Amino acid sequence: MRKIFTIFLACSSYTVFAQHAQFARVHDVNHTRNTTKQPATDITTWFGRVGVGYAFTQAGQVNSLYGVPYSGNVSYDNTGATINSFDYKKASLNSGVNATIAAGRMFGPHIGLELAAQFNIAPASYTYNAHNITINNTLTDLSIKQQGKFPIFLIPAAVFQTQVAAKLQAYGRLGLVLPLNTKVKISLSETDATGSTAYTAEQSSNFSLGFNGALGVKYEVGSNLKLWFEFNVMSLSVYTKKEEIKSYTDNGQPIPLYQLSSTSTTYTFSGSNSNPNNGTGPQATSSVPFSNAGVMVGVSMRL
Repeated sequence: MRKIFTIFLACSSYTVFAQHAQFARVHDVNHTRNTTKQPATDITTWFGRVGVGYAFTQAGQVNSLYGVPYSGNVSYDNTGATINSFDYKKASLNSGVNATIAAGRMFGPHIGLELAAQFNIAPASYTYNAHNITINNTLTDLSIKQQGKFPIFLIPAAVFQTQVAAKLQAYGRLGLVLPLNTKVKISLSETDATGSTAYTAEQSSNFSLGFNGALGVKYEVGSNLKLWFEFNVMSLSVYTKKEEIKSYTDNGQPIPLYQLSSTSTTYTFSGSNSNPNNGTGPQATSSVPFSNAGVMVGVSMRL
């Protein structure tokens, strides 16, 4: 009887031990599943992006600070009083090849903030040619070339995005444009019956606030890398503050700037000129267009 009881006790102990071991294995598996580190997502993350694209004239202007078109041609008759033909075009001094570099942070799956710097690395240039235009009662051939001098903009913006497929996201961006450099290079030449003169100058502008927006898509090509493509727009006009002559020639001969009566002109919204005949007083300012619409491609990465 004792032998049978011993065998029964041993079998019962084995059964309890086996059940405890099974329970421990299940509990360990569940614990492991619950504590396994989940892969990183875009829910909350820092990111950076770079890109390059081309900007086209959008809502540009026709007339420049000089009261003549930025771009185009005009031809007068031999009296200088009647236009035979003309061809004018709109202009934006931020058209051309643009590049951007930005960094930001997503605060959820759909919204974030970024700060971008945009550079126009190859600004478009605009030339106006006038034949037989009357200047100082003399028939003159006039040529004016204007081009942005490496425009730079700082763009803080809000970013909105949504997942549209396994590796594809759509996004939008809306922000402000803070112009850091909106200088304009100018080359002007005049030729009449007495000879020719030419000068180069640089215009600077007052600070103005603009707006920027974009719509695009991002495609995941790696765990931390995405390709992006977007359409973007910029709305910005600045107002000329000052123009400084950098060089001057008369009939092809350089003239020292100290020999000129004035090498700079200031421009304001209002003012008075004590001696308007010498042309050295403040002049009425004019807006300079930097608005554009463009396309851009690049890469973004999780930081």
